[in-house]
Parts: sequence; structure tokens; C-alpha cells
Amino acid sequence: MLKELNWPLICVLGAIGLFTPIMSALGVFDEGILAKPVGSIVAKVGIGLLWTVVAIVARVKHPVMALMFAGITYSVFTLVLNIVLNIIDYGDAQLFTPHGFITATLLAAAYGALFGSLAWLFGLCRKLRN
Repeated sequence: MLKELNWPLICVLGAIGLFTPIMSALGVFDEGILAKPVGSIVAKVGIGLLWTVVAIVARVKHPVMALMFAGITYSVFTLVLNIVLNIIDYGDAQLFTPHGFITATLLAAAYGALFGSLAWLFGLCRKLRN
């Protein structure tokens, strides 16, 4: 099953997820209408819906698994971004603890699986309609 997944697409979707931590690091979510937690939540839901639409349009095989791995990929990319921001001493980013990284990865996997379930349901409805 893992060989059937579109790994380049999964990596692209994971990279798209970096929109939220990058905007947060730039201070976009610090004040105004997008102040935390509103901005972060809106961005995460928007990214999840984008992932869902991409999975539907691309007719991804195994969308739950694919978007779960997109979430895990996003988590790994976020860790790399976090390390880079700490190396260059940008902003107030603190290094992930191992426990924090594991928790974040599990949540990102669940987040991806949730939106993958939406894509799967849409595909199921499409099949039943035809």
C-alpha cells in the first residue's frame, strides 16, 4: 500500500502546511483580526481543506493514508524549520522537546487522517453516484 502513495505530492502538501508556522514566525498572527488563536486555526483549517481538495481532484489512492503522511511530513518539516530558526536566532522560537515533537507528529497525523477521511467520503459518494 505504501508504494501506491504519491510521495512527491505528500511532500508538497507537507510543505504547504508550513504556511502556518512561517506566518506565525513572521508575526502575522500576533495582533489584529488574525491574532492567535484565530489566525492559526483559520490557517490550519484552510490548509486541511486545501489538502482535501487536492486529494479529491488528483484522485489520490488511499486519501486517508496519504493525508496522514502529509501531516507527518508537515511535522518533520516544522521540526527542521524550528531548528533553523533557532540556529539563526530568529524570533522567540523554542526548540521542540522530544515529547513535544512526538505529540505534534501524532496530532498532525490525526489532522491529516481527518481531512483524508473527508476526501475518502467524497470519493465514495462519487462512486455511488456513478
